[in-house]
Amino acid sequence: MPQRRPALPPPEGARAERTLSTGHGGEVVVVVRETTRLVVKRPSPRLRDDPSGQALHAVEARALARLGGHGAPRLVESGHDAFGPYLLMSYVEGTRLDELEHAPERFEALAATTFEALASLHARGIVHGDVRPENLIVGAFPTFVDFAFARLDDEPTPPGPFRGTLAFAAPEVARDGPSGSTGASDVFALALALAAHAGIVLRPSLPPPALLVHAVEAKVEREHLERLARGLGAAVAHEPSERPSAAELARRLRR
Repeated sequence: MPQRRPALPPPEGARAERTLSTGHGGEVVVVVRETTRLVVKRPSPRLRDDPSGQALHAVEARALARLGGHGAPRLVESGHDAFGPYLLMSYVEGTRLDELEHAPERFEALAATTFEALASLHARGIVHGDVRPENLIVGAFPTFVDFAFARLDDEPTPPGPFRGTLAFAAPEVARDGPSGSTGASDVFALALALAAHAGIVLRPSLPPPALLVHAVEAKVEREHLERLARGLGAAVAHEPSERPSAAELARRLRR
């Protein structure tokens, strides 16, 4: 299958290699600068010229800068050229969780390492805000990508309706929007993402308005998760205060 050509050129000094993803939010392209493989992310023209889109780009830049490569790509450069703003990040070798083959005998180890990676975000005051299989790369170490909906613990919460992915959203995020996004909601979303990786879909396929109501009101059956890994069911408690932290879940899964 032919590679998609990037819609926008890479930053100066870099050569485009292939497009990883493109959509309404922007374009992510693998580039080579000198001999180093990197990833560049640019917002779409629609978001580039919109204040809310500019804010999402800026939040992602600040989140990546704070994380310093812990559980996330390392931010190499945040810049602006004739084609708009861009983020230049380290290239992460690995496979997206939604494309990774499920291996039951390795599931607990996978779950433990992904919760450890999530804990590293939370330890640095970052809530991801949109944990889903497409946003987790499994390689030598699990790495979260796409921090446009991240929350930083020392910044005010932006007002607004729900944003993210309803299939994996915690009830409080579906109900309250960005103000409901916390470490506990990341834990909930990662548990559902891991279940989806194992072929267990815990949210029905519904039109968005109906799925939003379902996400707010319906409790996820913990038994499905407990069958995958003992202790994982606690991650989907309906009340966020009843969920273990990412670090605690990682410890339980290592026992």
